[in-house]
Amino acid sequence: MELAFESLEEAREQLKVAQDTPQTYTGADGRTYRNMAKYEENVQAAQENIRMHENNIQALQTELANLK
Repeated sequence: MELAFESLEEAREQLKVAQDTPQTYTGADGRTYRNMAKYEENVQAAQENIRMHENNIQALQTELANLK
C-alpha cells in the first residue's frame, strides 16, 4: 500500500512539472512560440495518471476492507 501512495506522489510531482513547463517551438521566422495544444496534452495526461493512481488506491483499500 505504501508503494501505491509513493506512486501517487510521483504522479503529482509529474503534474507539477507538466504545469510548470511550457511547451515551445521556434517558428520559421526564428521567434519562439508556445505550443498550447502540447502543453494541455501533457497536463491532461498527468492528471489522468493521478486519477488512475487514486482509483487503484481506492480499489486496494476496498479489497483490504473486504478481507477483514
